[in-house]
Parts: sequence; C-alpha cells; structure tokens
Amino acid sequence: MRAVSEYYALRARVFVSGDAAALFAAYPKLQHGEDLREGINLDGFWVPHMRELDVVDVSDDLEGYEAARFYVKETAAVAFVHGWETWNYPRGDHTGLEFFTRIDLAIDAGGWVVERTDEQMMGERAPRTP
Repeated sequence: MRAVSEYYALRARVFVSGDAAALFAAYPKLQHGEDLREGINLDGFWVPHMRELDVVDVSDDLEGYEAARFYVKETAAVAFVHGWETWNYPRGDHTGLEFFTRIDLAIDAGGWVVERTDEQMMGERAPRTP
C-alpha cells in the first residue's frame, strides 16, 4: 500500500504544480502508452488540465469506497484502488469524484514501483483480477 500511497501523493503535488517531471522521474514507464479512451497512463494528460482548472490542492481517500486489493506474484503486483478524489480551488469550493484504478507494479532494488495505471472509464467493463 505504501507504493500506491506514495504514487498518489506525488501525483497530487504534480497536479498542483503543473510540472509532471517529478512524477515521470519517479515512474518513467507512466510517460508511455497513454490511451485516453481506455484510461491508460493518463498522468501526462491530467497535469496540464489541472493547471487550466486552477486547482490549488488535491486530496485522495484511497479506500473511500472499499479497501484496496492487491495481487502479488513474485516480482509483479496489481492493486485495485476504489476511492474518492477532491480538487480544491482558490475560491474555496471543490470538486469531488469517485475513481476506480488498476495499478500495475513491479519490484526493483528500491521496492515496489508503479509501472502502469488504468483508470476505469464510464461504460468500460471492470478490469479482471489477475
């Protein structure tokens, strides 16, 4: 869970700063394979859009709907996260949204690393468990 929490914390900071460099330095594989239609690796898409929306803070309740589920096999893992994200604006108002994301991880010398994200898009069938 620590690797997933760290990813979401860095993602939130990057969304506010508008600079994806730190996120892609920590998780280089997220720069590749973006698919807007399928919800794959959308961080590069979201960062400039969050700046356009003038978001000043992002918070994530990673288990807002259900406990995160993890499936681990040797050096690979899959996490399913069903939570709630809140975007705060300078006027003091906010937007909240439910999210369901499959996160693929691999282990390296430093621990678990996020390699791919798959956000559940409206109308898309839920991803299968491994």
